[in-house]
Amino acid sequence: MSTFQLPALVIDAASPESVAGILRPDRPACWQRRSGQTMDGLFEAVAAVLADSGTAWTEIRTVLHCRGPGTQLGLRIAIMALRIWREAGALRNAVFQGYSSLGLTAQLLLRRETPPPFEVTIDARRQSWYVLTVRGPEDLGAAIERRPLDVPGPAHLRRFSPECFPRWSQPEPPPDPVAYQPEALNAKDYSAPLLRQETEPTVLNPDPATFRQWTPPALS
Repeated sequence: MSTFQLPALVIDAASPESVAGILRPDRPACWQRRSGQTMDGLFEAVAAVLADSGTAWTEIRTVLHCRGPGTQLGLRIAIMALRIWREAGALRNAVFQGYSSLGLTAQLLLRRETPPPFEVTIDARRQSWYVLTVRGPEDLGAAIERRPLDVPGPAHLRRFSPECFPRWSQPEPPPDPVAYQPEALNAKDYSAPLLRQETEPTVLNPDPATFRQWTPPALS
């Protein structure tokens, strides 16, 4: 049983492809996937699932969206779209719940009976990778760490990485590729602890905030 109200709109722009879905209690889920520019693909996918499922904007009770990590431009366009639709009144009856791309990938692996513990990882640039360690379903929403490329992870853990995400470096040993498929999950799979309820849709930032003390220059 899902932990949110249906119908739900799913939006995922973390990968180079935009995915939108409608989860309803009275009919099968409806999904659309678009490649190319997020600015075009995301809006096309959302319009298509609403039309194909016969769902009106005001029927939507929950928005499930990927907070990242992933393609920053795609994630920020998705957040911008959600805020515009909310302010315009299209999503006035909806609440927002977010999930991480690594948590969703881990949920897919658990559904396929991949035995934990394992790690899910994607490239974080700057010679580092984002890593989610999964010991069981309770870790789907756990904190994500940034691990430098030259720091080895636990040797006994198998590693997976969604194959469609960009890579700028290659850890050793390389992670096993796995498909990134939000549409492979049903309503009951989108559940706690994968989801995090939000008052404002936001992009996930796994990196801790850092602050530097500013010293004013000496007056001459």
